[in-house]
Amino acid sequence: MANTLDKIRAAIAEHEEKLGELRAAEKVVKALDNKPESPKIAEKDRSQETTSRQTVGASVMAALSDGPQNLGTILERVNATGKNATDQSISSALQILKRKNLVIRKGRLWRTK
Repeated sequence: MANTLDKIRAAIAEHEEKLGELRAAEKVVKALDNKPESPKIAEKDRSQETTSRQTVGASVMAALSDGPQNLGTILERVNATGKNATDQSISSALQILKRKNLVIRKGRLWRTK
């Protein structure tokens, strides 16, 4: 009985950690969405700010927020934000997110959990 409770507590701790990570990613996305536009900032400067403030994983999560997508589509959406991502960097980010139980793959499509 105590062993079962320990397993349950461990699972709760893991889920709380994942929840914290998701909340942090949500804050990043909200901050980027709510950032006021400044006419003085050139388009190139704006994309560099986004690149420096957002990881590939966060960009992938943002891309998947619109529904299931394949790797090529995710790559296009991430690069549209100003990142210079490759198939390998997107694939690595997806595998990390999969290990954290944030995304799942069904066939060729990736989606958030």
